[in-house]
Amino acid sequence: MVSTLDGWLETALRALVPRVVDALVASVDLTDLVRRHVDLDALAGHLDVEALVRRVDLDALAAELDVAAVVARVDPAPVVARIDLDEVVARVDLDAVAARLDLERLLARVDPDTVVARVDLDAVIARIDLVALAREVIDAVDLPEIVRSSTGTMATDAVRSVRSETMRADDAVAGFVDRLLRRPPGRGAPVLP
Repeated sequence: MVSTLDGWLETALRALVPRVVDALVASVDLTDLVRRHVDLDALAGHLDVEALVRRVDLDALAAELDVAAVVARVDPAPVVARIDLDEVVARVDLDAVAARLDLERLLARVDPDTVVARVDLDAVIARIDLVALAREVIDAVDLPEIVRSSTGTMATDAVRSVRSETMRADDAVAGFVDRLLRRPPGRGAPVLP
């Protein structure tokens, strides 16, 4: 009879306990209960984290991860604020970066009119030493030779001009004398031996 009673009690408890637990879980805030009565740090101290990580299928986890949604939830400002840009730039090999640049293609995209329009020409001219520039130009040009050459050319032209004017004056005087002596025009004065 005891064994029958034991069997009956066991059957009744098996049917009753799940219902009691369901009713209890529905009426009790388990999170609050765990917070108040379970030492989570002590429990975490007993966990073999490495064994847990080894059991995780990271490839399957990554395949199911919505990276775009994760990134959309990240506020980049605190991350960027912690970056030391001077240290990052100090690690960059600027010569290697510059060697990879296609300067011809970059320059083809530059509008020279826009660049020149932004230049303050008055400031540029104000920085030029015009006296020194003029001296350099004069030193580069053989000015004395130019003056000699020009003077010689002018003197030759002047002599030609004087001769030409003298010949015209001679012709005018000869014409006057021919009219005065009533000689035919163009005959000229007789050549003396």
